[in-house]
Amino acid sequence: MNTTNGVIWGVMKIFFLCASLFINVCVFPAAMFIGVMATDSLDSGRKEFFIGFFFIQWLPLLLLILSIYFLIKERKNKHTNTWR
Repeated sequence: MNTTNGVIWGVMKIFFLCASLFINVCVFPAAMFIGVMATDSLDSGRKEFFIGFFFIQWLPLLLLILSIYFLIKERKNKHTNTWR
């Protein structure tokens, strides 16, 4: 029973990674648009672009970072043969 739960948990983690990648790809054009519109003023620069970009993109990037962290944590645990 533990093996089945482990396989299902691994598939869920990979699905979470794929879903977060899909969300990032879908949100990226909107984030770029907002970032470019933030630099419309003549005295705006890179700082305003990144503020506008990350205003839209922060949550999808956080989901992607968390999903990658959980996958790395799982592989590390498989190599050390621990249950956590």
